[in-house]
Amino acid sequence: ELNRDIVGELVERLDFLPLAIELAAARVRSMSPNDILERLDERFRILRGSDRRVERHKTLEAVVDWSYRSLEEGPRILLNRLALLVGSFDLKSAEQVCCGEQLDEFDIDEYLEQLIDKSLVNIAPTDTHIHYRLLDTVRAFARRQLEESGDLEQQRERHLTYFAARATEISRRITGSDLVRGLHTAYFDLDNLESA
Repeated sequence: ELNRDIVGELVERLDFLPLAIELAAARVRSMSPNDILERLDERFRILRGSDRRVERHKTLEAVVDWSYRSLEEGPRILLNRLALLVGSFDLKSAEQVCCGEQLDEFDIDEYLEQLIDKSLVNIAPTDTHIHYRLLDTVRAFARRQLEESGDLEQQRERHLTYFAARATEISRRITGSDLVRGLHTAYFDLDNLESA
């Protein structure tokens, strides 16, 4: 029973990606599912395939890198910056956090569409808006790219500034006459508010 729960959590944390699950299953010969789960922050180091695979399918990182390298510069920059948004996010959050040098707000929706087409960003529709989400695997890869670009601190500051203002707005709604809308916004922004 415990092992089944761990395997279920492992599959979920691997974003249900077939290659990732296959690579994790191959590691069970030398590691327990729990050992793999505990090391998932280093998923690109521990999930590697055999030398018999096509080069781009040897590692989980190679698969994500292959998709990433197929992007033009603008969508790459956006994907890197989106790595700071945790859980789901809306278009306004993406615009406010990701705009800056090399990207303006009018680029965001066009580039988001390209990232969705490449399955690097998922859509999570709600009653009133569309929310977006990055798979944890893609987020881990993009965050590393953001760090290597030297853009991390500036973008982290934009994330903090925006979600601090959003928290003030939510607080005003909750204590005012717009309790339901305030709670609704807080629900969707909770992961990002905690991260900020």
